[in-house]
Amino acid sequence: NSKTKIYHKNELECLRRLGKAHKHITKLLDWSNGPTNVDRHGIRTITIYEHAPHGSLADALPSKGGFQENVARTYFQQIASAVDFCHRNRICHTDVCLENVFLDANYVAKLGSFGRAVYGGVGTVLSCKHVLGNQKYTLDPAVNDNGSGTYNALMGDVWSLGVVCFTLLTGYPPFNRDAGKNHCWWLN
Repeated sequence: NSKTKIYHKNELECLRRLGKAHKHITKLLDWSNGPTNVDRHGIRTITIYEHAPHGSLADALPSKGGFQENVARTYFQQIASAVDFCHRNRICHTDVCLENVFLDANYVAKLGSFGRAVYGGVGTVLSCKHVLGNQKYTLDPAVNDNGSGTYNALMGDVWSLGVVCFTLLTGYPPFNRDAGKNHCWWLN
């Protein structure tokens, strides 16, 4: 559908801008557009990324208690380094979560899934209706917008990093948006 096409276009554009310059960002190896009989719109984009044989970091998260502190710190530093690199290159990921961090053959963390990323730079402001990240990790637009109906994507990425850190250490995210009014895990 049209949203999927937009996500693919965003991902390709952001990864092309980032190039292959950062060791903690998933590498886009190749891509092509070609006609197909499967897609009723006539074009399908085929993308090839570096292999992540150990899946996502969410898959590797221990079910009880999270990672040991030294392991959590290493993964967090790798993820934060990738997000910082994106921000220095005027890209906001907007969907930083363990499900979008992949582990290579050496268990090195690589930030991926740039479909919801935005290019624009410092203070990138989005309409709240365009904030589509994982709700357990994304800064609630009601907290971020100061009543303006906008969302600061840079602040959102930094918030998500804090949630990632908490989740790496504990094994679960600090907020439960499904819990209603009290979003904090310790209030539920």
